[in-house]
Amino acid sequence: AEYMGRSCSLHTLTSTLVRHGHSLPKESWDYCISHVLFPLLNDIETRSLVASTSEGLSKELGKSQGKSVMMLLHHTRNTDQKQWNESRVVTLNGVSKIFSTFLSSLSARKTFVNEWDVLLAQMRSAVKTGSNEVAIASITSLAEIVKEFSHLVCEFQLQLWDRVWKEFAVMIEIFCTLNTCADREVCVLIDNFHNLFQQTSQYFRAEDLENMMYLIRILYSLHKPNAFSSSSLTSWQYSTQRFLTTLSNSPNIRSCCHSSASSLPTFPSPKTSACCCCHVFINHILLYISAVVPLRVEVSHRSEP
Repeated sequence: AEYMGRSCSLHTLTSTLVRHGHSLPKESWDYCISHVLFPLLNDIETRSLVASTSEGLSKELGKSQGKSVMMLLHHTRNTDQKQWNESRVVTLNGVSKIFSTFLSSLSARKTFVNEWDVLLAQMRSAVKTGSNEVAIASITSLAEIVKEFSHLVCEFQLQLWDRVWKEFAVMIEIFCTLNTCADREVCVLIDNFHNLFQQTSQYFRAEDLENMMYLIRILYSLHKPNAFSSSSLTSWQYSTQRFLTTLSNSPNIRSCCHSSASSLPTFPSPKTSACCCCHVFINHILLYISAVVPLRVEVSHRSEP
C-alpha cells in the first residue's frame, strides 16, 4: 500500500539522520532542518487535512470460487486521512528523535532559537488540527526532547525550559477542548508527564511544579464526575495516584503551595491501590490542586467514546 511505503521512507529518513547526524557539519544541519524536516512536517499536515475520509480503500486481491477477495484494512487505517495521520505521527516521532539525539550540538547553532519556535508552533498545530493519535504523539514527542535539556548550558536551558512549559499548557488546553478522550488516552498523557518529571525533577523550581499541577488539573477535568464511585481504581486513577505520589514527595512541592504543609495528604503506596481508601486520597489531592492552581480555561467533562 502507498501509505506503508510512505511510512517506510519516513522511518528510513529519520533513522539515517539519527545514525549519521554526528557527521553533518552545521551548514548541512541548517539545510536539513529548514529545507527538509520542517517542510516535511508542513506538507504531511496539509495532505492529512485535505485527505478523504471515505472508507472505500479496500482493493480486490483476486477471485475465489467466483467471488472477489478484498484486502482487509484495520478500522484505524481504512481511510486516506487516517493513513496520512499515521504518516504524521511517524514524522513527529522521527523529528523529535533527531532533535533529542542532537540537542546539544543543534542548540549551539545561531539559528536554533528560531528553529525551536518553529518546532513548537508545528507541534501545537498538530494538536490543534490532528486526530487524538496525532495530538498525543505531538505532546509525547515534545516531552522526549525536554528530557535532554540536562545537556544544555544552564542559562540557555532555562530560556527554552520556560517556553516549553507555556507550550505544554497551551497544547493540553487545546487538546482537552477540541477532543473527546478515552481514559486510555488520558493515561498516556499522565504517564508521559510522570516520566518526564521523574527524569527532570532536579531542574524543577516552584513555578515549574505549579505548572505541572496545572496540567494535572486540566487532565482531571476530562474525567467523569462519578469516576471515584467504583470499588476499585481505574487505570486513569492508578496513573494519577502514581504521579501524584511522586509529585507530593518532591522537596519543592510545598514551596509552591499557598496553604499550610499539613493540608497536603499522605499517599499510600501504589501497591495498595486496590484499597478503596485510595479514592479518598486521590480526590483529596486533586481538590487541593484545584484550589491552589485555578483552571485558566473552561474544559467540559467528556465521556469515553
